[in-house]
Amino acid sequence: MRGVWFVVAAVALGPAWSAVVLREDFEQFDKSRWTETIKGDAQLSVVDGGVSGRCLKIVANGGHGYLSRNLDHAALRGKSLTLSGMVKLVDCQMGAQAFATPKFHFGMRREGSPEVINAAERWTGSFDWTAKQLSLQVDDQCNYLVLDIGNQNGFGTFYVDNLVLQDDGSVSRPLSLATVCNSGRSDGVAGDGRGSFLDRGPLDLYGLPSGVLTVGTRSFNVPQAGSNLALTAVLLRGKERPQWPLATEPVPVGRPVANLLLLCAAAWATAGEVVARVEWGYADGEPASSELLAGRQIGNYDAPQFGEQWQQAWQGTAAGQTVGVGMAVLANPRPGAVVRTVRFVSAGAGVPIVLAAATE
Repeated sequence: MRGVWFVVAAVALGPAWSAVVLREDFEQFDKSRWTETIKGDAQLSVVDGGVSGRCLKIVANGGHGYLSRNLDHAALRGKSLTLSGMVKLVDCQMGAQAFATPKFHFGMRREGSPEVINAAERWTGSFDWTAKQLSLQVDDQCNYLVLDIGNQNGFGTFYVDNLVLQDDGSVSRPLSLATVCNSGRSDGVAGDGRGSFLDRGPLDLYGLPSGVLTVGTRSFNVPQAGSNLALTAVLLRGKERPQWPLATEPVPVGRPVANLLLLCAAAWATAGEVVARVEWGYADGEPASSELLAGRQIGNYDAPQFGEQWQQAWQGTAAGQTVGVGMAVLANPRPGAVVRTVRFVSAGAGVPIVLAAATE
């Protein structure tokens, strides 16, 4: 099966606009700002031989070597973060479990929940200095946020240099769907009843890139593949897939909203029919909803026909055919009112697919 715990990204350092949250080049390394965790056969040190001067070196022989830093969760709530850095590996092998490798890692908890939401990029093998990146959408209710650089029970030598953590500026503000995601974006064998997407085999959205996805002046933060217990998309009930839920639980918003932006698509939808509704929740309890019509605000991922109300956000190829997802912009029915929650509800015909959300 192609769906793996995390995906590897090799990209340019940093988006076009950003504010630096922290920077670490290991030249004047202040250990008091970080926490070292060494367990078993592992060593952590700062050595010469970096991209320009000194760098972090973590050696593990089945042991656990971590450098961690707690982040100001209150200041970063609702932010879209990108960690960039230069990475070099020498003979790195995965340990007994999929996460037992060199990695960049974020750990996050929400208020009222003991569960840690993990996001990571991990690597194996050998390669010279290469730019790597990890993105995270910080939940609005985040009460714990930690950044880790480490080799967790893996094998080999892991070098890191020129770390930069940035707040990605955008007109839009990411909205976390972590609590309502119920599916992955990749599948295995078609029709075997075990698919984590639509059970259509390789005709899936495996190719959709993780991290910041920009559509004009707006952006989404697409969950890292395998993060959130591998639940990175919302799929709702349709005639072809009656096993999915009819609706999600309410998603907390808690701020004034002009528009709700959805990175979305559908499957088996017929043009002109309502595929899904968004139910808006306000403090006074007055109901309001917005529709997603096939051929207007949403379209089939396996035959995408984009337009003004469903703008192309990404297009690729899967199982030899074109696939894609678009952006729908839904205006707040009560402009200026504080939106407490939004809830996604299927109309029951085509299958709605929501991959990310943002507000503005």
